[in-house]
Amino acid sequence: MTPIISVAPNVMQGQTNFYITVRITELNVENTNGVIIVKIPKDTRWVLDGPYQPGLEMLGGTELNNSDWDYSEDANSHILTTTIGTVITEGGFSYFGFNAIWDPGQTAGVFTITSQINEYSGGEENIGNNVDAESLNYFIE
Repeated sequence: MTPIISVAPNVMQGQTNFYITVRITELNVENTNGVIIVKIPKDTRWVLDGPYQPGLEMLGGTELNNSDWDYSEDANSHILTTTIGTVITEGGFSYFGFNAIWDPGQTAGVFTITSQINEYSGGEENIGNNVDAESLNYFIE
């Protein structure tokens, strides 16, 4: 499996509403087997715009499978976990996504946001491709 994270817009000026989508693709020639856990590290510059929405089916033109993913969090990460019975078939994929708010205060720069599949999630044995990242450019308003 491998994640592909996308953020739009990825150029922000001041406080900006944006969204994040993550596509989990099963690259192996077998179906996933077991729970898949994906973590997105937290940062003080961005927060979810409201609670995670399991019923959200479309975001930025991308069809989502949010109902197949449960949201939780700890002190360091946003955590998405497949619901019981969710299987990603060989060559198949599942998308989840959510809205967020970016607020860098009076700073400018580049921020890298990542998604990472926990080792051995979904029965995965090849963990060399379990991380993806996207860079955000942000400017003072």
